[in-house]
Amino acid sequence: MKIYLSGIKTMQKKLQQYWDYSCEYGLVAFPELQKSKTVKENIWFIKDRFLDSWWYSIRIRWLELSVMDYANFINQYKWMFNVIANMDTSSVEETLNNQKFLEQETKQKILPVYHWSDLKEWNVKLLEEYCERYDYIALWWVAWLWLSPKQKEYYLWKSFATAIKHKTKIHWFGITSMSHLIKYPFYSVDSTSWLQGGKYNQFTIFRNWWWYKYTAQEYRQKFWLDPAKKSWTWKIWESKKQWEKFNDYITKLHQAKWMEYRL
Repeated sequence: MKIYLSGIKTMQKKLQQYWDYSCEYGLVAFPELQKSKTVKENIWFIKDRFLDSWWYSIRIRWLELSVMDYANFINQYKWMFNVIANMDTSSVEETLNNQKFLEQETKQKILPVYHWSDLKEWNVKLLEEYCERYDYIALWWVAWLWLSPKQKEYYLWKSFATAIKHKTKIHWFGITSMSHLIKYPFYSVDSTSWLQGGKYNQFTIFRNWWWYKYTAQEYRQKFWLDPAKKSWTWKIWESKKQWEKFNDYITKLHQAKWMEYRL
């Protein structure tokens, strides 16, 4: 599985002190890069780059960016990205129009996004069409917090039942819930959870096949901690390495449980 670290670009300058710093998988946002004059220099350290339109943030922050702006940006920098997501919106019609427009304008494969609201409206046919046409689709998380456990399970179960039938890979936007990642064979996911340790002065450690959170004092008591490495930046760096361990674990688990689906 691929865990794309979202928010990785904002950490570039803070982590330059680590000579071996690199990121295997990183998700970067179009609005952040669009205003940058040196896109290549800003993401050179990411090996596998995922470009997200960040439509949700564009809408809630009232950013004046259009699908045409997104297409122009893709045409200029498409050679730098391994995955390019659609500029999906709350309107199914607009989302489909954006998908078609971006593919025509850029001549690139654009990652389609299937929402809970699409399934809620019994638009299962759209999911079938995505899985028939594409070998890689995405699920969107935004309504996740307001769903009941049964709704969450149905959304994931229906999505994977359809995807497995067509051998289509699934990306999950914005969530790295361990219980769900173990249960369902996601090809890739992304979130900013890896940044939370530094934000809340915690160390998040992946040990014995589970996540454990320690305060700085608890961590110091349980594990050796160099006094010189107490900074917030170091916590982020340590957290990144823990996420890589987690990624390796989930990858091996999925290879064992879902080999037929992967093939």
